Amino acid sequence: MKVIPIPCLNDNFAYLLICPETNEAAVVDPSEYKPVFKEVQKRKVTLTTIFNTHHHWDHVGGNDELSRHFPGIKIHAHISDRDRVPGQTDFLEDGDFVQFGNQKGSILHNPGHTSGAITYLFGNMAFTGDTLFSGGCGRVFELQKHVSQKHPDINLDPVSIFTVIRKLKDQF
Repeated sequence: MKVIPIPCLNDNFAYLLICPETNEAAVVDPSEYKPVFKEVQKRKVTLTTIFNTHHHWDHVGGNDELSRHFPGIKIHAHISDRDRVPGQTDFLEDGDFVQFGNQKGSILHNPGHTSGAITYLFGNMAFTGDTLFSGGCGRVFELQKHVSQKHPDINLDPVSIFTVIRKLKDQF
């Protein structure tokens, strides 16, 4: 699988994933339509899939225009992001599998940044959205709410936040 980073907005990236066997492509977190569309045209690939890591506008902002330009495109996000991800067609849960072209990946649900945050795992690559940054974990907006609903006896301290991320380590 070939991965092309696409700069979006002022400080974001979308990622164009290309299956070399079929020339099909997927895009991870398209915050904008134009840069993604230009890269798809430049690479002469067929865009069939959008993988959203969570519902924030700077990760889903290009969904509507891309779905208008590419009818039938599949838009994946976590099941709890129903009605929060524009155009969502596929509702994922932890452990589910996804595919575009001949590329197969799996889903890791890692609530914290948002309750529906997921990581897409393809081989040794992880597309984490805002769960991980190069300097550590991303901003945690919804972890306490998620944990207290499912495990009211757990008191989250700052060190415990990283337990959500540890699942990633076990995948590699």
